[in-house]
Amino acid sequence: MKVYAYKVSLRNDWTHPINQAFRVASEKPLETRLIQLSSSRIRLEDAIFSGGQVFANFALFRSGSGPAIVSESTHLSEVDIRDDQFFGEDTACLYDPLSGYILVQYNHHGPKASAIQEYLSFANDGLVHSYLFTPKLSPSSEQQIQSLAVVSRVEVSFAIPNLTSHPGASGLSFGSAVDIASANGAETLSLVIGNRRGLTLSAAKDLALSLYRAFSCGEGIKRLALKAQVDDDSPRETIDLIAERLCGEEDVPLGVGRRYSVQDRWSTMARLLRSWRDTGFLT
Repeated sequence: MKVYAYKVSLRNDWTHPINQAFRVASEKPLETRLIQLSSSRIRLEDAIFSGGQVFANFALFRSGSGPAIVSESTHLSEVDIRDDQFFGEDTACLYDPLSGYILVQYNHHGPKASAIQEYLSFANDGLVHSYLFTPKLSPSSEQQIQSLAVVSRVEVSFAIPNLTSHPGASGLSFGSAVDIASANGAETLSLVIGNRRGLTLSAAKDLALSLYRAFSCGEGIKRLALKAQVDDDSPRETIDLIAERLCGEEDVPLGVGRRYSVQDRWSTMARLLRSWRDTGFLT
């Protein structure tokens, strides 16, 4: 099981701490927690408040066709479910107010961090309280970026569906290119900024990190890389900011239905959180 870390920040000065967003969602009756987001239906399944931390699990209602049961000695057979039932995928997370980070399980088919971020937005007293999850880079890549003396190239590829649905997309200066790409069914839009003698160092670093943080928890960016050198005489190397995220990989036993139990997932994330905090990774 893979786990990624995201720094939680408030989008507005009036926004309440994210603990309250979890509490507001968890106090609703189960049947009213289901929300239709841009591309899927998501529901908060469970939220446990313990020691200031929040252990949560989010479910995605799958549409379309579903899986079947098969074995080496029997033919494939259907899973019998009612018309009012759906196949579901779930993603566990752990929010730690001490560090200000939320750990999110990676589930390719389940709710992504961007969907959880969107789900937790809520309105109160005429104000919308919303949050930003910034992916955490690995310590080694952060140190590498800080040590760079020359950045000659910034390469970024955006996922068109994520870009067109992003609230700030309409104000982008390359908006016409986004429109053309979207109208012609393009999946990605790439941008390359380069100067073999070197770009303005601070501006290049700031641009790369701003792009990395801005789009849907990093999920809207398919590629973000720097071509750089630690000094003028060193060879150029490529730093892949997508591949270099802080990630924990743990073996978790399969439980009932060949699934990870939510308790095992929460326990795994709690261990990773303690380890990352103790080693100073969550800064």
